[in-house]
Amino acid sequence: MTKHNQSKREGQFRLILFIVMVPLLFVVQSNPYYFAFISIVTLYLLITAIYRLTRKE
Repeated sequence: MTKHNQSKREGQFRLILFIVMVPLLFVVQSNPYYFAFISIVTLYLLITAIYRLTRKE
């Protein structure tokens, strides 16, 4: 597996994690600390997934 394919695979994995994390935001809305933490993690996953999927090698 080339480095580019591995990066794309990691991007796809992060995108799947993002999709899984979004519903958690609705579950933890009552606790602001959990909501803030999961929001930050979700944004990080989305940004890194897009970066890895669109990066040119």
